[in-house]
Amino acid sequence: MKPVERENRGARDAAAILPFLGVVLLFPPVVYIFAAPVAVAGVPLIVLYLFGVWAAVILAAWIVSLRLKPDAEDAESSTGSAGRR
Repeated sequence: MKPVERENRGARDAAAILPFLGVVLLFPPVVYIFAAPVAVAGVPLIVLYLFGVWAAVILAAWIVSLRLKPDAEDAESSTGSAGRR
């Protein structure tokens, strides 16, 4: 395994787990926990939960994608002269 692959191992694991975590957090039994008749600033708690999970999954995916993105130097060295015009 190359050193770059070892560095990205945690990010690759997170990228594999993130969709499943998002699905589990949006399962109806978990969502129903937040279906209480409570409003925060006039917004029902269930709506805040759904949009909060949605935003958190998107933010986490963006952070993981930044960790997985190869550096400019790594991209040039892996493509070699075939990627140049």
